[in-house]
Amino acid sequence: MIIPALLKKKIVLIPGCILLLITIIIISLEYLSNSCPDAKTREIPDCHALINTYIADGDIYKTLEELLSENPIDEDLETVINTRIFEASREELRGVNGVACSHYGFVDRNLPKAAKLYVKTHEALHLLGSGGETKTNYQAAAKHPFGMLETVFYSVYVGFKDQPLQNYPCLMAQNWVIFKTYFLHFRTQT
Repeated sequence: MIIPALLKKKIVLIPGCILLLITIIIISLEYLSNSCPDAKTREIPDCHALINTYIADGDIYKTLEELLSENPIDEDLETVINTRIFEASREELRGVNGVACSHYGFVDRNLPKAAKLYVKTHEALHLLGSGGETKTNYQAAAKHPFGMLETVFYSVYVGFKDQPLQNYPCLMAQNWVIFKTYFLHFRTQT
């Protein structure tokens, strides 16, 4: 069967245009992430305050090294989720969905149900020593794929909600940096 010449051109032209559009979008986001002042920085939640607020007395760590211990916990995933992951306010978490501090994890209590389960699993996997952000993200997504999607959409919604239109380019750049950190294994500044 002979494919008409016009159809051959369309078959090559359409993917080429899509690839060009994706390239332009990525270059634009990279430019924005380098030109927006706060796009590459995120405020780290105060682990001392979270542990002091949610963990019983006597389990307080004195140094940052003890607080950010790399030693994994020797428990199964469900036990860690049920005993070591606590819900906290978004303000206490400084705008992030969750954080692993020492042998405890904290997640935003206002996350939707599936997103909260995904973030709890993500932080529990950190506590179990599963690896960096990207690997942990994919492992948690394998267990809760809908929760991962809900987390992404909720995070974007919360980030853009009540923001003036002129802030949108820098918010898009910040979301691009976060996306690279969690899904493409790029490191960002904190």
